Amino acid sequence: MHRDAGRGAGERGHAEARDVGGSPDRASLDAGPGAGIAVGREAERSVAGLAYDRILALEGYPDGSDTPVYLSGSIVTPLANPWSDVDVFVLSDRGPIGPLALAEDANLVSVHILENRGVDYEFWRPADVRAIAERLARLELGVATHTIRKLFTYAEECFIHRARVGVPMLNADGFHAVRALFDFDKLGAYQAQEVIRTIDGVHEDACGMLEAGDLDSGVFSARHLVDLSVDVYLHKRGNTDPSVKWRSRYLELFDDGSPFHEEIAETYWRLEFPRSADRRADPAARRRYVEACLDFSRRVTSWAQP
Repeated sequence: MHRDAGRGAGERGHAEARDVGGSPDRASLDAGPGAGIAVGREAERSVAGLAYDRILALEGYPDGSDTPVYLSGSIVTPLANPWSDVDVFVLSDRGPIGPLALAEDANLVSVHILENRGVDYEFWRPADVRAIAERLARLELGVATHTIRKLFTYAEECFIHRARVGVPMLNADGFHAVRALFDFDKLGAYQAQEVIRTIDGVHEDACGMLEAGDLDSGVFSARHLVDLSVDVYLHKRGNTDPSVKWRSRYLELFDDGSPFHEEIAETYWRLEFPRSADRRADPAARRRYVEACLDFSRRVTSWAQP
């Protein structure tokens, strides 16, 4: 959810008490939440200066059930910033009781404001969660008989990723049992596979545009290729977040100090904001830019594929 109104500089100071640091590399993600989590220590039971009890009370928890309730989203990762919402996930057949509930895909979202910070609850039915996990388990990688990136909805991919990085608030055992249903490595491999399939079409478009002398369209397609290529790289490195808004941050956080990573990062930033792609630039320079993007995409996808 996006909320800008009424949130001035003084209202964005709630993040100061958080512990933020660490890198979401494959090892730390596989181990679950650890160093770098943007939540209070267990004894404090708070996040972004908001006590767990106050957050839970917004939807009537605890309610005497064994419902797993957990925090997730950027607020529990090194991606958190002073405007980050608090995202709370509930695995229950019980719906929200808040005053503003919205249907979103297979889940229900209940929106709250607590001390000028958004608190968004997502309610997922346990049967739906099991169905998503079973679909992932049945997935056969390397078989492209389905429409590109249509085996899971965007919301479902987000749910799986957020279960991966989640921090339990209620019924930690129940949360970890649900988390264990998902093969996160397989999800990342599927995401990389699907982005590569997308790249195939964009690559053809860029080549055709270049051959036709349509440099304006070619430049935009070529730049899109650069973004997609970095997404492939990050998914192969273990990232399972389908959101592209954190692409540059993940590129920084997955830095393992290797020459290959340095090459990927430097080439990404060089091609992302090139002077040679400007419409006022020499046509030959713009053509070289498109060719450089095509070369970069080919190099990354070749590395990513077995």
